[in-house]
Amino acid sequence: MNESFDCWKCGQPLGEMLSLPIGRNDSCPHCRAELCVCRLCHFYDPSIAEQCREPIAERVSNKERANFCGYFQLNRHAYISNSGEQTAAKSQLDALFSEADNASVTDDATSSANVQLDQLFK
Repeated sequence: MNESFDCWKCGQPLGEMLSLPIGRNDSCPHCRAELCVCRLCHFYDPSIAEQCREPIAERVSNKERANFCGYFQLNRHAYISNSGEQTAAKSQLDALFSEADNASVTDDATSSANVQLDQLFK
């Protein structure tokens, strides 16, 4: 039973390269990420407390490190690309901290503050 699944970290297909079930020491041949991790588990859910939908599983603090959870079930759709979010965030930061905008705002604010100080201490 060698079905396709992707690495949780880099998104590269792994089904042909590894045999199932995944061993605790298995890692992605592309990015070397450990594979027997919460992030690759069917029960992993970052939107809930402890990030695990299995109610009796022991708490695992680092969801990206290999562990011995007995409830691990492979999630074939664990990889989530966030490149669109990163691009949007970067463009927002660029707009917020653009040199031209900041220079004019800083100069206006500085000159206004200097005028107020001059009036206050004359």
